[in-house]
Amino acid sequence: MGEGYLTTVLVGATPAVIGAVVAFIFGWRRKQRKAVSQRQDEEQEEKKWAKENDEIKPDNVLWKQYIVFIDLFKFYVDITWKGTTWFYAITGAILVYYFDHLSDNNPYLSYSLALPIALSFGLAAIYHRGLRETHDLNRKLKYISEHLHLPGKPHVDILARFLRVARLLYLFIGSSLLIVILLSFFSFPS
Repeated sequence: MGEGYLTTVLVGATPAVIGAVVAFIFGWRRKQRKAVSQRQDEEQEEKKWAKENDEIKPDNVLWKQYIVFIDLFKFYVDITWKGTTWFYAITGAILVYYFDHLSDNNPYLSYSLALPIALSFGLAAIYHRGLRETHDLNRKLKYISEHLHLPGKPHVDILARFLRVARLLYLFIGSSLLIVILLSFFSFPS
């Protein structure tokens, strides 16, 4: 390997090395600009929020509404949780009784599923309405927190997700029990 080979390698490698160095410098500059831009965005965001020494007057109408809406949100979460727990306790007890006495050939046994079916569809309708009200509550809380420059609001979206999933489960359970009660009226040869 002579001098010619070394010169050829260096001359051939020089554009690649220069390109890598230039790309590194521009990439580094891009990261710097992005960091500065992000810092400026964070500073702008901080200017929107209330400061530690800012005071919200107790007679502020928006603040009073905010407190009422927070209490309403807590009530919604509490009643939703209690209603769901109550539903599954009642439905579970009735289903245990139904399947334990299925072999008794009681013609009235299938009517014991009427209550869980009614509860399923009734609670699905109530939760559907509650989901609409929760979206409205979220909109109002967002409006008030922005106008009072509050740093946040309750996570109402969690309640909305719970209501959506519970509503679908109620519809599924109600439909399944309705199929079971309808099939109980027909006798299938074994």
